Parts: sequence; structure tokens; C-alpha cells
Amino acid sequence: MAGPILISAFDLHHGYLPAPAEGKAVFNAPLTFIDSGGYENLRVRSRNRRISLDQHASVLESWPESAQTVAVNFDFPSDDIGEQLAAANSLCPSRTIGRELLIKPGKKVALAGLIGQLPNHRSSIASIDVVGLTEKEAGGTLQERLRTIGKLRAQLDNLGFDETPIHLFGGLDPLRTPLYFLAGADIFDGLSWLRYGFTGGHAVYLEAFATVEYPQSSITDAEWRVRRRNFNEVTRMQTSMLRYLATSQPTDLHPLGDRLVKLLAEAGDD
Repeated sequence: MAGPILISAFDLHHGYLPAPAEGKAVFNAPLTFIDSGGYENLRVRSRNRRISLDQHASVLESWPESAQTVAVNFDFPSDDIGEQLAAANSLCPSRTIGRELLIKPGKKVALAGLIGQLPNHRSSIASIDVVGLTEKEAGGTLQERLRTIGKLRAQLDNLGFDETPIHLFGGLDPLRTPLYFLAGADIFDGLSWLRYGFTGGHAVYLEAFATVEYPQSSITDAEWRVRRRNFNEVTRMQTSMLRYLATSQPTDLHPLGDRLVKLLAEAGDD
């Protein structure tokens, strides 16, 4: 394993993933993010197959103390960001573990509205190590998503938390990820690398790309070969971000870097 990983408390609770022994890293990862399993809960029909708040807490309490870990709070949609912060700060109080606030829009207040409430809760934010949001809930258009991420980054910076990273759930592809990075996001995860082929700074239809690249292989084998290549592309994406931070040259970030910077500027002008 080359870098941090994200796993689900849902999978740990139901035994789909083994918990590590004390003193051992998870899949040799230097850092492990444990999501609550809210995504899986939405897709499981039987209540017996879901994960509850108490079960989520039990997974975190049994997690090895020595593992370098950030736990994401149990999905807690609310119109009050203070309630969501309280839920995140209550994670695993008896353990040394990083805490991530996943901001979830409520019934009346959208994500941008919750971000606007952050200045009223500075003391609670101080105990949060990472602030997360989902790509889809950030907005219905690309420009809305860029503005939401930018607003969150600006709020955290203005409150003195400029070192607190923003975790974007979803959007891990070669074109949108650099845009979200420019808008202010720092941590990315998603399944696009399993569903598409990454090439030339774009994501293309997996089966077609796989069969053209590896015409002598079975379709299944060809697709997995492309996914292994995608992993290297994600690593190169990370390197490009670091290079951009050093040079401020858009083309060091992405072949279409100048266009991405223009798109970001257009989103800010609206």
C-alpha cells in the first residue's frame, strides 16, 4: 500500500474487512480513514444489515490504539452545524483518534448554509482534525460545487484553521479532482478509478479503453490491468498537486491547467 486508505465501519462491523491486530498497520497504510457506513446504510434494504450509531461507536472503541486513524462521524443530517460538530467531537472519547466532521445538509438548510454557521462554533471546530463534505451534496452544478468548497476553505481560514484539511468524498478522477484542489479541497477519495480508464488527464469508458489497450486479454483481466494503471495515475495526480504548489504553474497541475484555472475564476464571478 502506497498511501492512506479509506474503509468503512459498516464493513468492519459485518466482518467484510478484518480489523488489524494491535501494533500492526491496516494493509500497511500509513493512515486509515474509517467512514461510518452511512453510504452503505442507504443501499441495504434489511435493517438487520445496517450499522447503527451504537455499532459504529463499538467499532471505533475496539480499533487498535496504535493504528494511525481518522474517524468520520456517523452521518448526521441536521439544519444546525452545532449538532453535527457535537456528534463529531463525541467520537471515541476514550481513545486517541483523529476526528473528521462530515457536514451533511438538513431538511431546510443546504450545505452552503451550514458552512455559513461555522463562525458561531469556533471552539467546537478546534477539536476537529478534518472537515468533510460529499461532492454531490456540494451542489447541483460544477460551479456550485466549486463555490461551496471555496466558501468552506475561506470560512476555515478566516477562523484561524487554515491548516485543517478539507476532505471531498467523491470526484476522484483526473479532470475534476485538480479543479476541486484549486477550489480548496485537500483529501480525495472515490471509485472512479475502478469504473473508468484514466489517460491523458481524462476518464474514459472502461471496457472500451481496456479492450483497446489489452486486446489479447479477456475483458475482465484487461479491466483490472487498467485499474492497476489507474492507481499509478492517481499517484501522479498527487505529485502534480505538489508540483503546482511549488511552481504555481497551472500546466504542472494538469495538461488543461489554464482552462481549469479559468473555470474556477468563472465560478467565483457568479
